[in-house]
Amino acid sequence: MSESKKEIRNVTVPLSVDQIKEFFTNKEIIYLVNYKNSDLKGVVFLTYLSNLDLPAEIDFSENSFEEKEELFKIYMETRNIIPCDTLRFNAAAFLLEKRGLNSFNYLDKLYFSKEEMKKFIENNLELVNKWEQFVESTTIYAQSTIEPLLDRLNLEEIYPICDDQQFIGANVVNLFSIGGFYELFLSRPFAHQLTYFKPQFQEYMFRGKNFYSFYNCDENTVYKLFLGHVNGTITTEMIHKAQEGALDIQKRING
Repeated sequence: MSESKKEIRNVTVPLSVDQIKEFFTNKEIIYLVNYKNSDLKGVVFLTYLSNLDLPAEIDFSENSFEEKEELFKIYMETRNIIPCDTLRFNAAAFLLEKRGLNSFNYLDKLYFSKEEMKKFIENNLELVNKWEQFVESTTIYAQSTIEPLLDRLNLEEIYPICDDQQFIGANVVNLFSIGGFYELFLSRPFAHQLTYFKPQFQEYMFRGKNFYSFYNCDENTVYKLFLGHVNGTITTEMIHKAQEGALDIQKRING
């Protein structure tokens, strides 16, 4: 069932007993959580959504910049994965804005104005840079998934290694299933030293899953085309689909 056909519940968290009962019996509900009026805030708010695995979007329309900034900073640092478009779209928008790309005609559920995005990036530059560097460095990860390339290239000798499990928050994995994000992100020159993030690339540290579980998805057409090129299985249809997707994104960006 598409999101448009799902039932919407306007709620605050924590949910009431009756709301929790309905959550467990009716899986066709999306919860629109009013962050301003919720009793839970910050780390506790995100932990609650993650632990309950609530299919939720968040309404920040009544929140100040400072309130939004605090929560998104936590979202980008936490090890708890929260599958929420509101959160991942705004985080993606920070990275695109950092790279001089306009995401307002491309992504929805954006709760930061262009000025607020610039302010968030300025206030949290180290954090945004970490996400940007990691996404750039996933181009190394793509090579590491190809066995023949591993036989010829020792990526851990070619590139500097980061062995820090805490380097980046786990929600960075949610970016790659945003249709068009990766190709748009990669359309700008790299800004950081490409790095082999050993724990993130090799360990099962994302809710018991490895990075590949999130990176190899239908929306990641860049990786699909790379695999097709290496394996000799790329088709004209795949190329046309990628071109059409890129044109559609460009049209939306240009308004």
